[in-house]
Amino acid sequence: MDKRSEIINFLKSVSDGLKFLEDDFYLIGSAALVIQGLEPDKVNDIDLLTSVRDARRLKELWNDQIQETYIPADGQLFRSEFGRFGFDGFDIEVMGD
Repeated sequence: MDKRSEIINFLKSVSDGLKFLEDDFYLIGSAALVIQGLEPDKVNDIDLLTSVRDARRLKELWNDQIQETYIPADGQLFRSEFGRFGFDGFDIEVMGD
């Protein structure tokens, strides 16, 4: 399976949580480039940009998968509602706001 199909199938597998989001959200980063047909060298995780409300909602919904101790590189530079979740296949990083 190619990387694009792998990402799409993964997003379908977590779509039950995503359907509860109330605001627009965006797939960003290397996974977004792959979906668009560009092939970055590596996709480490799936990055989602959401509203603060929806980031908090995903923290509630995906509480069992949250990686509490994860600190992103240069994390002090970000002021978003951040969460990282471990799933089979990919980790998801959510940045609210």
